[in-house]
Amino acid sequence: MVVILLIPVFAKSNLLLFGERTYGEVLYHKEIRTGAPGALGTIAKFSYHSIVKFDIHNTTIEMEGAQNVRYGIGEKIKIAYDVKDPLNCMVLDVPYIYSGYRTMIAGFLLIVWISVYSSFKKKD
Repeated sequence: MVVILLIPVFAKSNLLLFGERTYGEVLYHKEIRTGAPGALGTIAKFSYHSIVKFDIHNTTIEMEGAQNVRYGIGEKIKIAYDVKDPLNCMVLDVPYIYSGYRTMIAGFLLIVWISVYSSFKKKD
């Protein structure tokens, strides 16, 4: 079960283990419309990302933070990046690591594991 919960961590393990560390600064919050068209028109739902900037070797890189995690504007956030490809970067915090489709896969596998475990469990 623990291995299933670590799937998102394994997906980003290269940056977590070998990535260079620096600090980025939150510039602003970007709002994204996530609603889908429905029978009565578009259902307006909004999501947001904090936009984080960091500098590497005279190059400024902007990246999106974790979805729906609002950092304070001007806040310093720890970043890990690949030296060979600085666009391959991530915020070093739990919400960023556990956001995205890999978390959904881990959640699905966890539900399947619990179902299988429960079905083979001895009934008293």
